[in-house]
Amino acid sequence: MMLRYRILVVILTILGIAAAAGAYVLSSTSPCGEVEPPPAAAERMKAVVHQCYGSPDILKIVEVAKPTPGENEMLVRIRAASVNPAD
Repeated sequence: MMLRYRILVVILTILGIAAAAGAYVLSSTSPCGEVEPPPAAAERMKAVVHQCYGSPDILKIVEVAKPTPGENEMLVRIRAASVNPAD
């Protein structure tokens, strides 16, 4: 019975180390990329984008190419958004 607990502890320790390593790799210290400008002939729209993981101050409002819906798709215009009902 004790051998089972030791094996379980070793497995959980390995999983914990793997999770910590994954969190380190995906941390906010990684460099952010730049947003590619839309082609000159494309219709443009403003969008809030993020290029890397981090706090809310990494969000940027930029001009991007307006997406075109494909077959069996539709484009929806968002006029307002909220985080919770109190907003």
